[in-house]
Amino acid sequence: MMPYVVVLGVVGTVLTALGFGGRALRRRGGVGSSAVPGALSGYEEAMRATSYRARVELVAEADRQEPVAALGGRRWRITSWGRPRR
Repeated sequence: MMPYVVVLGVVGTVLTALGFGGRALRRRGGVGSSAVPGALSGYEEAMRATSYRARVELVAEADRQEPVAALGGRRWRITSWGRPRR
């Protein structure tokens, strides 16, 4: 029973430390948080060529879609990042 308590305590401590670290990074504007997506996309491109090709195809498909008329009469086009563009 004692090893389970020790393991549970270690897991709880690690998760708490990660939570506090994440909160501190978000509060400071994320010192390294802007570099993480770039590093991960580089990893994806190098190690997982099929997922990179799939992402390129999805972006190209999003660019080919025709804009849809909105209720207010404006035409919006969803960009590859999900933000509406006028």
